[in-house]
Amino acid sequence: FEKLVVMANSLFAYGVRSEHLPGIGKAMHDALHRVLALPCGGCGKDEWNQQITAAWEWLWKLIDNGLSSRIDSAEADHPELARESWDHIKSTRSDVEIGDA
Repeated sequence: FEKLVVMANSLFAYGVRSEHLPGIGKAMHDALHRVLALPCGGCGKDEWNQQITAAWEWLWKLIDNGLSSRIDSAEADHPELARESWDHIKSTRSDVEIGDA
């Protein structure tokens, strides 16, 4: 969860808003699909299947929900909530864990 808060704060600072997330998710899905749907050099089969599609949709829903709630909070002008969350993360995690190293 902490990584999503960090990512959401960064995305918000770059101008990303919740309404952009479906497009980001689709682009990531399409990129993964293109790579995994390529035939394997050894066996000739592709790695993409319905199970991977379902797993991606489940994972992206979790990511989207986490990012959206933090981005919406920042956009609603609740910087104190974002700051408190960030301070909590910084006090409970190492710089390496949150990607500040």
